[in-house]
Amino acid sequence: MNDMAQLGFTFYPKDWWTSDSFYTLNPFERYIYLELLFMMYDNSGYILNEKIKVERRLSTTIREDVWLKITDLMVKEGDQITCDSVNKRLKKATANRENGKKGGAPKGNNNAKKNESEDEKQPKQPKKTTQNNPPYKEKENNNIITTNSINNLYNYSFVKIDDFHELYKKFEFERKYLFLAYKFWEMWNKENPNQKTLTDAKISKWYEAIRLIVEVDKQKPDKLIGIYCYFQKCASKESGFDDFWFKTVKSVSAFRKKDKDEVYYLDKIISHVNNKIGKDQDFSRLVQDTIKKFNK
Repeated sequence: MNDMAQLGFTFYPKDWWTSDSFYTLNPFERYIYLELLFMMYDNSGYILNEKIKVERRLSTTIREDVWLKITDLMVKEGDQITCDSVNKRLKKATANRENGKKGGAPKGNNNAKKNESEDEKQPKQPKKTTQNNPPYKEKENNNIITTNSINNLYNYSFVKIDDFHELYKKFEFERKYLFLAYKFWEMWNKENPNQKTLTDAKISKWYEAIRLIVEVDKQKPDKLIGIYCYFQKCASKESGFDDFWFKTVKSVSAFRKKDKDEVYYLDKIISHVNNKIGKDQDFSRLVQDTIKKFNK
């Protein structure tokens, strides 16, 4: 049972939204900040300063600069982060619980009060077992950030984008995923300008498809760059480039489909592209140069 359950503890949001931190963060950053506070309450006031664990918990990605911006507002102790207000409330709740067990604070026992006061001054350290096995377990259906943030902020179609570069600069999530999603959409849309699937294509859905390909299917973005370069050649109708997959697939989510043998379309396309790279030096250089630009 976690600390909040044991102590009957209730989080006070007023401590959060009246703080200076609240006004320096955008909605997505505020949500991450709040989640960190909740995690601290469930881990005796301390959590490991590990971005990947928070990303897994929330099924999202957090840019490094965003993570530093948020954690800089907290107290760092070694490889852990904490918050003074969290520790203050936990210590108070612990003291109230212990007094309740004894029928209230002892009367006339100054030594007991002094010892209790000294104990309260010591911040509670997390147990290794708690840190290694945090109470927050990953849930497959935990798409809080994806549904509540990305969908709410970017639940509109690519065709409504006035200036992609401006959108890219202000994008709060993983920008490279957005870039890949947009470039594939842009390419297919030029080839099929009146296709409803493309005119209705929403930023949030295509972004999520790219994220799943990279984070769940464990495909490197470089592979997608190779496919994009190959499809561009198909769009230009250059000889030596088989356009079967270019004409078959019309969305990034289709990459995750499987054939009758349970083989992902993406794996089949990657194999096809790699074969071309191995035989065509000019195309190989094009792919490598594009990857370098992408990773800058």
